[in-house]
Parts: sequence; structure tokens; C-alpha cells
Amino acid sequence: MADKDPLAHPETRRLRKAFDELLAASPDDAALLHRLEGMATQPRFGLLSWYWAPKLHARAGGRFRSFIGEQLRDGFIDSEQGDWPVFVPLPWKGEVAQALEAWQPQLERDNDLNLLRRLMRWRYRDEKKSWDIDSARCIHDLLQRFAAAGHGAERLRLLTQFDLPLSLTEAAAQQLYATDPEAGRPYILRHLPHRPWRGAKDLRWQGLAQQARQRGDAAFASSLYRRLVPLEVWQRDALALAKAEPDPERLSEGLRQLHPEELWSDLGPGYLALLDARGSAVLPYVQRHLADVRSSGFGRDSAKNLVNYARRHRLPADFWIAVLVQRCQNEDYNHLLLETLNDSQLDAAERRRRLHLFSGVSQEWSYLGWGLARV
Repeated sequence: MADKDPLAHPETRRLRKAFDELLAASPDDAALLHRLEGMATQPRFGLLSWYWAPKLHARAGGRFRSFIGEQLRDGFIDSEQGDWPVFVPLPWKGEVAQALEAWQPQLERDNDLNLLRRLMRWRYRDEKKSWDIDSARCIHDLLQRFAAAGHGAERLRLLTQFDLPLSLTEAAAQQLYATDPEAGRPYILRHLPHRPWRGAKDLRWQGLAQQARQRGDAAFASSLYRRLVPLEVWQRDALALAKAEPDPERLSEGLRQLHPEELWSDLGPGYLALLDARGSAVLPYVQRHLADVRSSGFGRDSAKNLVNYARRHRLPADFWIAVLVQRCQNEDYNHLLLETLNDSQLDAAERRRRLHLFSGVSQEWSYLGWGLARV
């Protein structure tokens, strides 16, 4: 069974005493670090991170910084619970909280963001879900400290420190924006609520968007719209713009300003409605955003529908071939490639031009140090 109080375990007490003795008996930092690396191999050493890390940092932060970063733990692995080891979080309470709260201001003065964020995750860990952040408690403290911060640079450091995996409420975002729009804007955009994969729930922050427009901050209001707009609202707004704006260039720019970000839904039906309303005037916009068209191959194939619509209405071959190459299933690609090869109505130059459009990279995924391309 797990310890009722892991800090009171005899082995933990022995290790804590051994650390105190080692710290007092080792005037040389290099020799102390060597001894500590040996001590760190003991399973319960990480359980005392809250105790030894502030002491080592106070003694010589630069010398022990790497060791602290490697060995700092906010809990311990209990191998005595059943057949499998389990992680047991160490609560931010009592003696643990006192030591870490005394250490945190020094880390803030040193602007040690890596260690600070680890402490913040520890401090605001949800007691019921140890892998999650208690967002309400964290946001409450952030707002208090943000309001009390004296200048922009201090507020920016504070927001960087609180850059944790949490979602703001609109009321909290409005308070941050009202206090300091320049500092608050990027933080708010990084901590918007997550849109559901399915459903039409409207999460738009109309109050904050209106607050931004009143300040003349149209770019921020547009960013909020694109990040929070549900699919049905975007379709309605985009179609209304397409019917109201006669100028093709202004229409393309307006559609770009409305285009959703990080909306994993299929935008293909919306593109079809736009093409039906304005034809080739919306082609530049649609072709720029083909990545948001889905091709499932199970009867709900927006990419194939888009290709069929474009061919039926005699839209430029460059467009429907781009859809075919980037978004369609292999069998559709192969079928229309063979049709292009066998089309007797195409002259040789046009056939070669279209075949060039059929070739090359259709999709690419690039990450740090590696990438994949579909050719």
C-alpha cells in the first residue's frame, strides 16, 4: 500500500538527513554535485525535490541549475501499489508549499521560466485530475497579479510564467485585455476555449470582440472570430458576403478575414455554396484553402463533389486538378488522369500542361528534423 504520508517514511527521513549532512560537509560545489548525482539514484530522492532544490539554488544557482532541472519531481513512483508502479503526486501543501513559495520569488527575479513553469504546474495541479491544471484557481491568481503588475515588461514576464495548458473564460480575457491590450492580446489567443469536434455550439466571445472593435482593434476582433466561429455561422457569413460584395478583390480579402482557423470540420460544402453564388470570383480564395476540404471515401466526399462541380460548370482545369491532386482519393485521381490522357479534344500542348499539373507533391507534413511528402 502507498504511504499515508510519504514524507514521514523512514527512508525519506534518512535521505533528508543525509542531504543536510552532505550540504554542510561539502564546501566545494563540484565535489558536492558529484556526491549528489550518486544520491539521486535512490528512488525517494525526487520526493524531496521541494526540500533540496531551493537550498541548492540558494547556494549556487548557476552550478546546480542543470542538476535541479533534471532531478526536480512533483511526486514519486510508488512500486508497492499492486503489480504496476504508479505515479503519486505530492500535494502543494504544508511544508512543501512553504518551501516552494519561498523559492518562487527568486526564480522570478532570475527569470528562470523553465523551472517557474514546472512549479506553476505543480502549484495549480487539479487535485482530482493530477494530469490537469486547476484553471479557475490559476486564472484567479493570474488576474490578481496582472492587475498589480507595474508595467508592460513585468506583465509580459508574468504571462509567460502563466503560459500553462488552460482555457480562459471570456470574463477573464476581457479583464486582461482591459488592463493591458498589448500584453494580453497574444496570451488570450493562445488560451481560447477548444471548439468541439462536432456540434454547432457557438463559443464566440462577442463581448470581447466588441471591446476590441471599440478600441479600433479590428485585427484582434477578426482573430477571435476566426478562432471561435462554428461551421454553420461561418457558412452563413461567408455566403452573405459573397452575395453583397461585387468587387472580386474585396470579396477575396473579406473571405480571408472570415476564414476559420483550427476548425477541423469539412469546409467543402461551404465552398460549393460560394461557387454557386459567385462562380470564378471566389476561386482564388477557395484554392488557397483547399486543405480544409475532406475526402472520406464513404459517400460524403466533399473533394470529389468539388471536382465534379468545377468540371460541370467548366471552371478552369487548374482549379479542379488542384483539388484532385491535393484532396481526392487515389481512384478518382487515377480515373481523371487516364481521362486526360485519352481526351481527343485536347491538343498536345494543353495535354502536357495538364499532366504537369497532375504531378508533384500533393501534401506535405514537416516537423523538426523530418518530414513526409505525398507525391
